[in-house]
Amino acid sequence: MRAWAWAGAGCYVAAFAIVLAFALAYLTRRRFMPYHRAAADQSWDSLSPRLRLLLLALMRALGAAWLACVAGGALLLNEWVLTRPGFAALALFQAYCLLAFGPPLAIASGLRRATGARTPVAGAAAALILSLLGFALCALALRAAQ
Repeated sequence: MRAWAWAGAGCYVAAFAIVLAFALAYLTRRRFMPYHRAAADQSWDSLSPRLRLLLLALMRALGAAWLACVAGGALLLNEWVLTRPGFAALALFQAYCLLAFGPPLAIASGLRRATGARTPVAGAAAALILSLLGFALCALALRAAQ
C-alpha cells in the first residue's frame, strides 16, 4: 500500500475518531451538554425529571447511533478501501462518510444559527473535511498505482 493510501486511511480513521469521541461523550453523560443548556436557555436542574429522562434517552440513542456509524465505517474502510482498493469502492465509502458526517454538521450549524449556542460545528466540520482529504489521498494513491 502506497504512502498516499496510508495517509488517506489515516484521515478516515481520524474522522471516525472524532465521531467516536462524540459517541462516548453522549453515552456517558449524566446531564446535557453545555451547548444544549445554551440552546434550551434552561439549566438541567430546572427541567422536570421526566424531561431529563427523555433528553438522556435521546442523547444515549444518538451516542449509540454514532457508535454504530463508527463500527460500520471501520468495517467498510477495511473491506472497501484497504482490502479491495478500487475507485468505485472508494467512492461508495466516501458516500457513506458524507451521509454520516454531513447531517450532524448541518444540524449543529442550524442550531447555532437559530439559538446562538456554541454547538460543536468545528468537530463536525473536521470529520467531514478529514473524510474528503482521505478520499483525495486514496484516489491519488489509486491513480499512482495505475
